Amino acid sequence: MAENRPGNADENAYRPSAAELDSFRNGQVDRYGRTQMQYNPLAAHVTGGFSGSTDEILQWAAHKWGIPEDVVRAVATNESNWRMSQLGDRKTVSDPSRYPAQSRIAGTSDVYESLGIMQVRWTPEGLHQGTESLRWKSTAFNVDYWASVVRYYYDGLCSWCGAGYSAGQEWASVGAWYNPSPWISASAAYVERAKTHLANPLDPAGLLGSRLTASRSRRHRPRGGQSSSPGPDRRRRRSRCRRSSPSAGSRSMAPPRWSPRRCLHRHPVPHCALSLQTGGAEIVRRASVPTDPGGAQ
Repeated sequence: MAENRPGNADENAYRPSAAELDSFRNGQVDRYGRTQMQYNPLAAHVTGGFSGSTDEILQWAAHKWGIPEDVVRAVATNESNWRMSQLGDRKTVSDPSRYPAQSRIAGTSDVYESLGIMQVRWTPEGLHQGTESLRWKSTAFNVDYWASVVRYYYDGLCSWCGAGYSAGQEWASVGAWYNPSPWISASAAYVERAKTHLANPLDPAGLLGSRLTASRSRRHRPRGGQSSSPGPDRRRRRSRCRRSSPSAGSRSMAPPRWSPRRCLHRHPVPHCALSLQTGGAEIVRRASVPTDPGGAQ
């Protein structure tokens, strides 16, 4: 597949090492003393184990986590217009040297806290703990991690989420990446902006570059603010995602809605048909998917 974001080449090729993934899962703790694994057990499945074009990486993550391809594409457009070089969430901090060089703003004490295609926001105090520096080194890790957070909310793992939260809320789970509290209302505008990109999620000509819609200055993503206890101990269950074998490029599948069971498979990544209802229109993921030559989940 042709690359429409050649500036992502190095990041698209980068695959995390075992040591880097161990540091991500068990290294940094948040302000409540929780590692990434203690906060979100789905972190065990985040590998960034794929390389390819930017769109192939988005497809890989979509099929791995059971999220419709065009939803992943639309969110990537909304967050960064598919650019790993995107910087967001400018903030004044006491020690900018604790942030990577590309985050720092010369002559100031300001930094950009959000980096990469899905704008993973990290702080030394433990926001999205463990994601530095893979969040800007690896496109696949950036998207893989984003998808794991969406599934964390969708699968009902959030013990601290407020009134109205429950498993199986599709767009609310996407919006929770931006802000999960108060549930739904805090991310309503963000979700609507993401939906506007569904009609043209790929944007190969970069026409949306000057019209990015996410408001970086007001982004807020609390992490477990209402609970100091680790996330629930949820057993890993075998995926029962429906599989199909339509012709490559087909858009005529008739899949079910999101499955509450994760679509996590070993090499090769299979066709796993899932869809998302959006205002009466069903967004169906493409049938073709690149395989994972590394054999990672």
